[in-house]
Amino acid sequence: MSDLLDRLNAQQAHGKLADLKHRLFLVDRDLRNALQEAAGYSNPDLTPEGLGKRRRQMEEIARTKAAKQLESLQAEQRQAAAQIRAWADGKRPMVADDDAAQLNRLTMAWANVQRALDNGRSMAEVITQFSDVPSLMAIREFGPNYLWATQPRRSGMEGYGQQEPDTSGLVRSVEDRLAEVAGGDTAAAHRMRRELEAVEAGWSVSARTLEQTVAGVRQDPTALMAAAFEARFAEQEATAGYQDASVAGDGGQQGDAA
Repeated sequence: MSDLLDRLNAQQAHGKLADLKHRLFLVDRDLRNALQEAAGYSNPDLTPEGLGKRRRQMEEIARTKAAKQLESLQAEQRQAAAQIRAWADGKRPMVADDDAAQLNRLTMAWANVQRALDNGRSMAEVITQFSDVPSLMAIREFGPNYLWATQPRRSGMEGYGQQEPDTSGLVRSVEDRLAEVAGGDTAAAHRMRRELEAVEAGWSVSARTLEQTVAGVRQDPTALMAAAFEARFAEQEATAGYQDASVAGDGGQQGDAA
């Protein structure tokens, strides 16, 4: 019964993600409109001092209202995230440290994967070609270290500033493949978690921008446009999969791709 309740809560929370994102946008939009209205407020019956005071009052009312709305939305977003993870994380195939038999299966599976890699298969190819859960879990567990160990090391000045391989995209691609292979609740939970990760990444940027507006930080249209692009990029990066170096064109085994 607990699993069923967690699933229902997760489904309801997942259904709220888009609405929460839209409501955050509306709070930001309404605050900017209210601040613009306050800045342009005019009343011929008021002295210049009185007019300035009234404009500041209008601004303060708008900022206080937006701050309360943001606080409420942040609480809703955190609750939705917790409900999704309460169910989805339990459906993710995991390695148990105290399960010697499972660890042995993964080690044997990785030996087959590494053989394919050492024979010229790319990491992207093995992720696609292996279709059993143990092999994919082995890639997720051992693949990041393999990329680190096999990345060509440049010497001298050529190696100055060389970045370590970013394996986050590798893990995401393997988990995408695991969900595809496992199907059922595993796939459903994976989709929920992946969408949540994207929303959280964009939310972080959008909420920070709104907090700055509430605090009175001046932002010109260029900065606001840049923040919108940053939020969109953060969403894409949070779900980006793996690309081999030959595809990414970065000269090293980098993991993230747009």
